[in-house]
Amino acid sequence: MREPVDPGPETQPSLEARPGPHELLDSEPTSHKDSRPEDAPREDTRPPDTLPEDTRPPDTPTSEALPLPAQPVLVPAQYHYLKRPTFILVLTGVWIVAAVIGLGLFYYWFHALHKTPAVFSVLLFVVVCTVSAQLLAMVEHKPLVTAVAIALLSAPFAATAAAAAFYGACVFHWIPR
Repeated sequence: MREPVDPGPETQPSLEARPGPHELLDSEPTSHKDSRPEDAPREDTRPPDTLPEDTRPPDTPTSEALPLPAQPVLVPAQYHYLKRPTFILVLTGVWIVAAVIGLGLFYYWFHALHKTPAVFSVLLFVVVCTVSAQLLAMVEHKPLVTAVAIALLSAPFAATAAAAAFYGACVFHWIPR
């Protein structure tokens, strides 16, 4: 981009010679004869954006065309969303695995003499589910991966529900101990 060159005061329009807007209304009509001397430079009365680049004041914007913004690209074979049956299948698949893990952790806790390792295993399961869901949620433009992230984040709920159902079945003697 070229820097504007100041040609000097000879080519700059004089602000003193221009009347203000209120003076135009109050002034009397004058003759069309130019009262300037012949050797005086002419003032350019064109708007600033039509002046040549050399005589344009540096703070006036140019009337160059702005570049068009980039148009979005749509890949026809990729969905921007996930269909409901697919989401339900993903959620069901992850929840079945989580329910089996929850049943195993409950069984381990119920039959353990020292509960500390069993409780630590439950804590480890919850942390692994949460961190992996957060990492998967950072993947962009992959709705299936996002569905897996949602299912993993709710997997401890499915494990707890399965353990609660197992405990209820044991309490009501539907399952013999």
